[in-house]
Amino acid sequence: MTDRPIRALIADDEALARKFIRRMLKANRDFEIIGECSNGKETVAMIRKERPDVVFLDVQMPEMDGLAVLESIGIEQLPEIIFTTAYEQYAIRAFELHALDYLLKPFDQARFKDTIKYAKERFRHDRQNEGRMQISALELALGEIEAEKSRALLDVEPIGATQPRRVIEEVVEHLRERERHHDEVDAGRAQAQPA
Repeated sequence: MTDRPIRALIADDEALARKFIRRMLKANRDFEIIGECSNGKETVAMIRKERPDVVFLDVQMPEMDGLAVLESIGIEQLPEIIFTTAYEQYAIRAFELHALDYLLKPFDQARFKDTIKYAKERFRHDRQNEGRMQISALELALGEIEAEKSRALLDVEPIGATQPRRVIEEVVEHLRERERHHDEVDAGRAQAQPA
């Protein structure tokens, strides 16, 4: 990849969330914000028009949720996706849809910086270590879920001690499947990119 900035789209119905993401990305010269959307339909249109490298995507949005946005675009046309949501129950589905990361709201600057660092590595290096980086990002996300629960910031039912291990095992299996199909997805993206 060249040294051009990573073209980012912010899609969240919460103005404060968009502001936080915008501020964090503007502080990093490796990213260029190409637009912001506040609902799912706008997001689909913007992805199709602008072809961003990465989308910071909320799950719960008006008109069309984040998961429906991805399904509407189709896996061959998808940019990298970083989910930004308050709902942990969508994590497995997000990784099935090849999410780059899953930020659980409320996330702090340190967690966001880890995510953009990971995104930069993803765009700057070969993808041969993708599975290991995905697992690392997932472990960070799961650790944050547990930390948030322990601080009682989330209003969710507690999960058993074996639940995180099962979730990790399921996601690892999805990541292995993703690696098997990764070359096919890259080939589709290469054909879809204008010369």
